[in-house]
Order: sequence, then structure tokens, then C-alpha cells
Amino acid sequence: MNLVATGMFAFVGFSFPTSRLLPNSYYHVKNKNLNDQIYYFLGVHFFRKFLLLTFWKSKTKMKSFFNGTKSGLEAFMFSSKQAEFGHLGAFVFIQVYGVLMSLKGNVLLVFSLTIINVIFNLYPILLQRKHRIRIQKLLFKETELQ
Repeated sequence: MNLVATGMFAFVGFSFPTSRLLPNSYYHVKNKNLNDQIYYFLGVHFFRKFLLLTFWKSKTKMKSFFNGTKSGLEAFMFSSKQAEFGHLGAFVFIQVYGVLMSLKGNVLLVFSLTIINVIFNLYPILLQRKHRIRIQKLLFKETELQ
């Protein structure tokens, strides 16, 4: 269920600029300290390391996401919004489904759905937000230098 829902939202996100469905204010991380506390409390930094050792191990794949240039930063920002929107859509969809299943008494199913949903959708959302905090710092420093 999690994989199918996440895949559906990811496919749409690769085809269309779905991140534009939410206002820019959603993507601007206002409380960076709270984001960092949640990020470390939930162990998202371990999830990030796991991704770097497995899925993002290839330097070529990394460069397709960010090429190291200023325009690459802007593309990375857009990609992070697209990825976050896809995971957010899947996260909400699965949690709503979980609520409906809990009303039918499927507590074990809801528990397992929620655990998997947190790892495969909430963690990537927090990771994308962390990326944007770092990008915002870089872009802010650049505007200060100009």
C-alpha cells in the first residue's frame, strides 16, 4: 500500500510541477530549530546516511540531482519541493486510509502502515526540508556578498 501510493504521487511529480499546488510559504522552513530537533529526534540523519550508502551511492545519480552550480542550487530547490510534495501527498493519503481502517478495527494494519509511512514518507519530507534550510543559507550568503 505504501509503495503503491508513494509511487503514484512520485510518478505524477516527475511528470508535472505538482509542488506548485501548495503556496511557496509552505516550502519556506520558518522554524529551523524545531525542524532540526524533529530531524535528529526521529533519526532522519541515519536515514540520510542509509540513502547515501544505497540509493544515492552513485556520483552520477547525485550529480543528476545537484551539479554544484548556482543554477544547480535552484534546480535542487525545485527538485526538493517536488520530492516533498510527492511524499506529503502519499503520507496524507496513507494516514487517511489508516484512519478509515482503524474505524473497521484493523489496529495492527494501521500500526504497520503508520510505521512504514513514517519511514518512507515523513522521513523524506523532513530530509527535503533540511536540504532547503541548507540551500536557503547558501543563497542568503550569496545575496549578502553581492
